[in-house]
Amino acid sequence: MIPHCTGMENENRNLKRFGQNLKAHRLDSGFPTLRSLADKVGISYKSLFNIESGLNWPSMPVYLRICQELKLPDPPLF
Repeated sequence: MIPHCTGMENENRNLKRFGQNLKAHRLDSGFPTLRSLADKVGISYKSLFNIESGLNWPSMPVYLRICQELKLPDPPLF
């Protein structure tokens, strides 16, 4: 029997993947710490931590500011 993926499991997997991609782009873009990027984007360390950890999606304005600071065309992270 093939296990199926519930909507919530799929959502959690997508959140984790997004966070992992964001972290890789952050490090590649010269932001060695969460705080360094959070300060540039104008959000709290905890907010960025929650996004990178796969706990929360960023709002669209925050997402666009992150893309701008990382010099990425939007939307490349997902």
